[in-house]
Amino acid sequence: MRIFSVLTRGNVSKRVRVVSLVAVIFGAVSTAMLSLFLEDLLPKTDPNARVVLMRVAVLIVALIVVGFAVWLRYGVRQTSGTLFSVQVLDEGMRDRTQEQGGNSRAIAAKRHMSIRVVHRWIDFDTNTVDGVIDLQEQCHEVGAQLQNLVSTTHDDGRHSVAPVMLWPIAMAVGGYLPARTHDFRLVELPTRTGKSAEEFNLEYVAEADVPTLTAHAETVEGALGERIGVHIGLTKTAQLVHHRRFERFREFGVRTLYTIGESEDVLTGEDEPHLNGADLERCARLVAGQLAGIKRQHPDTELVVIAQMPKTVAFAVGWQLVQYRCAFYRHTYLMHFDQPTDAFIPMRVRPAQPSTAIRSE
Repeated sequence: MRIFSVLTRGNVSKRVRVVSLVAVIFGAVSTAMLSLFLEDLLPKTDPNARVVLMRVAVLIVALIVVGFAVWLRYGVRQTSGTLFSVQVLDEGMRDRTQEQGGNSRAIAAKRHMSIRVVHRWIDFDTNTVDGVIDLQEQCHEVGAQLQNLVSTTHDDGRHSVAPVMLWPIAMAVGGYLPARTHDFRLVELPTRTGKSAEEFNLEYVAEADVPTLTAHAETVEGALGERIGVHIGLTKTAQLVHHRRFERFREFGVRTLYTIGESEDVLTGEDEPHLNGADLERCARLVAGQLAGIKRQHPDTELVVIAQMPKTVAFAVGWQLVQYRCAFYRHTYLMHFDQPTDAFIPMRVRPAQPSTAIRSE
């Protein structure tokens, strides 16, 4: 009963150990029975010697059990693999994956063979220079560390990445994930009790398959600049910006505004929206394609991006933009919302981004 309990309810590593133990035990039994069976087949000097059918039956059963154990072990390892937990937060922020007495990261780890961790706590205030939160060095260090862990981890099963970070950081770090070297899936860790983790595969998309630009452009009346603005609204807080989007973008000199999320293609506007794995994957493809299209249409114009989107979507978008060979970060401001001041502050996460605050027009 103890073995059955571990196989059905234990974590993945325990299940693999139990299955391996079963395979070893019954492998030894198979070897012993096979030797006895071969002995029965050899010519006998005793005319009364005969083949013992019980030995044959035990041999067959043992071989079936060993085969099933090996198949089960292979299946578990292929579907679990390694979890890469990547977290970058401000020192004053809370890790919401461990709130309300839960620990969604620990729960996700039990479903994997092993876990690799890259966690950083950064003081945003000391990294703010001339009105810009400059984290490009930290993002590079975290991205390079993740890339190294992926490259040196035994290629046994799928690799899962669970990012916990603000969306601009997630986009930057996601761009460091190797392409087409492993089967990757992203894990959206829940931040509320009672919610389960959502997963989706990170599928490679060739540059020739980049979706065409379909986002509708609006003119911001009264804007003093000629910048391009993009509002990505995929979470419930998106409505707080959407109703004031012209006011918000006007102060940054945005003349033309694209909105991604106010359509049937994306779930938004609910009180407590819940995006499942398929929704998250669809959102990531949509956002990455639209951002690439906007940048392709306005390559030399400064871009101002305000977003509310899940961390896995931002991570996947950053990865996709690199696969598109899109110089997205050049002349691009990624705006972090500072709740205490109710203001948006540029966050620099890639060297190609501007290192100075948005100039008044």
